[in-house]
Amino acid sequence: MDHVTSGLKTKRAELSGLIIECEKHRAALRETLDIIDAALRQFAYAGDPADIKSRRKNRWMFKRGELKRAVLAALRAADGPLSNAYITEQVITWREWVSTPALVDTVADMIKDVRKLLPPSVEPQLMLNHNLKVVGTNSTPATNLTSTLSVCYTTQ
Repeated sequence: MDHVTSGLKTKRAELSGLIIECEKHRAALRETLDIIDAALRQFAYAGDPADIKSRRKNRWMFKRGELKRAVLAALRAADGPLSNAYITEQVITWREWVSTPALVDTVADMIKDVRKLLPPSVEPQLMLNHNLKVVGTNSTPATNLTSTLSVCYTTQ
């Protein structure tokens, strides 16, 4: 049991350090925001700077064409048709993301959109029955799609 508690203590220390780092970053951002608010007041901004709507930069989940290449690699590696759920699971594993319901839904929607755009000659694997079970002569999907995706992206 000592190895379990030791591992948990190590993980807790790591997370505690990340929280401290995030709090320092947050304090630095708050200080920068206060400086910008002071500059706005100095230039006679009429409104309250706190009323300015915040916005975030777009953070793309995939580079241009990366998801399409991942879907195509999955389909090439498969012995039979694949479901969107299976490809979603493999892409999330390949990217080493923590699987959450929101992430799964987002990636699944993106994969669904990618598969709609593939030409019919490339995608005969869309034959799924109503229970979302794979239908085909050999319905065993690729056993290790993650390694196939890793190979595809490390060699480019």
